[in-house]
Amino acid sequence: MNASNPFTFRLVLAVMCAVLSGCEEFLRPDCEAVRDYQTTQNWAVKSTGWIYAELIWQQTVPGDDMTYPTGQPNAGLAIAENQVALVLECDGRSALVAFDIASGEKRWEIKNNPSHSPGFSIGTNLRSLIAISDGFVLVSIDSLVTRINAQGEVVWWNRDLPSRSINAVYQINDFLYFPSYSIVYELSLRTGVWSDTIELDKPVWIADTLAFMFNVADRAFDVMQWPEQEMLFQIPTNRTSTDRLVSDRYPLFQVSEGYVLVYDQAYDPNNVRVFDRHSGNLIWEQNISFSGFPIVLGSKLIGVSQGHVEIYSLANGEYVGAIELRRDGYDIATSPNNSIWLAGANDKLAIYSRQTHELVVLRLLPMSIQ
Repeated sequence: MNASNPFTFRLVLAVMCAVLSGCEEFLRPDCEAVRDYQTTQNWAVKSTGWIYAELIWQQTVPGDDMTYPTGQPNAGLAIAENQVALVLECDGRSALVAFDIASGEKRWEIKNNPSHSPGFSIGTNLRSLIAISDGFVLVSIDSLVTRINAQGEVVWWNRDLPSRSINAVYQINDFLYFPSYSIVYELSLRTGVWSDTIELDKPVWIADTLAFMFNVADRAFDVMQWPEQEMLFQIPTNRTSTDRLVSDRYPLFQVSEGYVLVYDQAYDPNNVRVFDRHSGNLIWEQNISFSGFPIVLGSKLIGVSQGHVEIYSLANGEYVGAIELRRDGYDIATSPNNSIWLAGANDKLAIYSRQTHELVVLRLLPMSIQ
């Protein structure tokens, strides 16, 4: 183990290629996006219901139609501090690019080139990208874990984890946790050193500081405080199988404020349930036809549905409103299933269309996020 930037503006390609070695190879003309909307003046943001949003910036950037990653939905997009990071691909080559969240200016780029960036590899085996306080952690092919700081520098990388089935990473305080079916690997966030292997007797998911273990006998998820493994309550489920791929592939649980979102697309398509984080009591349940996977942001549930970005209240399931991103008669959310990535932090919402190669960053105004 060694513990120790296709997204860009065409108007500045010449400058970038003068600085980034291999740029002329990565940003090939045949990988450029068909559309070229470089300003927000082409766009209209229409908010409906009790939701208000403003467009901060929008970019169209070079890139192929990226193969759906083998890991988590929304896996290639994350917001950390003042940056939006995005994984993009061109003719089999990959890169991680970070943009300034206020201006859209490119901050840095790391290309998938081992000779330039030891320990950095994505390919079509992107598993998970998460934001941490001063950068990002990326999980990619063959359980390669890379920590990248806010300047785009590789802090450390680790490919010692034995399981290739790792799809997600979760940060809790000073440690990173990697569930792999019924085993959880623990790494030090500071050093990248593999510090512990926690063997459990059931398939496990982690969200925030909770762990969810599938209890096939009880047809329920045992919810525990993590990493203390203190049993809290059970959440019923219609699951009947402990199938490894289904168990590992989908992020069934998201935790925000006092709520637990359960969205099991594999076994309960379109069924959305929200529970109280502390008691485990069901707060509300309804069917919502999302395209891809929704996210939670503050007290809101956000997902793509009916060709719009729709927002619901986590507190009661009420429909709050929708955001329409329209330009030249085209709605960015009108795309094939799972072709939209979403990421949110504080009052910012990032939306990336893998079909049109457009990245949009919005600000949700206070009434929207309270």
